[in-house]
Amino acid sequence: MKNDFELRLQRKISMATRGMTTLEKEKKELENTCAWLRSTVEDVNRKHSYTFNDLNHSEAKMERVLNILKTTSLICNSMGDDHKGIDKITEFGDNIKHHVKEVEAIMKAFEAMKKTLKDKEKEVEAITKAFKDKAKGKKFWTMVSCATTVLVVVSLVCFFRGYRLNGGFC
Repeated sequence: MKNDFELRLQRKISMATRGMTTLEKEKKELENTCAWLRSTVEDVNRKHSYTFNDLNHSEAKMERVLNILKTTSLICNSMGDDHKGIDKITEFGDNIKHHVKEVEAIMKAFEAMKKTLKDKEKEVEAITKAFKDKAKGKKFWTMVSCATTVLVVVSLVCFFRGYRLNGGFC
């Protein structure tokens, strides 16, 4: 009996040992998976932190650019006033003066082009008017010429009628 009992006990011990080995393998796999998950979470957190910092930095830059654009717009809109836009004090100071000068130069060029365009339009109007006047003058002289021709023809007809009626020249 001792033998039978020992055999059963050895079988149970061997099954328990195999079970322990399997559990230890599963434990190792779970520990490796946990370590991988921890490193992945750390990487994701690090990337999130970088992304969040980049986003904050981008938002700050966007705010600065927006303020510069607003200021430039105000300066450009004030150029039409009596005071110069470049002399306006801004929080950006020297950083924006160069760009404001460029914008002023562009605006002056546009104003010069507008003036040139208006001058050219006036020239075209003057040429058109002169052409119309000349055409009217031609019509007048054409009518005078036609009337003169008709008058000459009528005069000749009358003259020759009188010549015939009187029997020739007296």
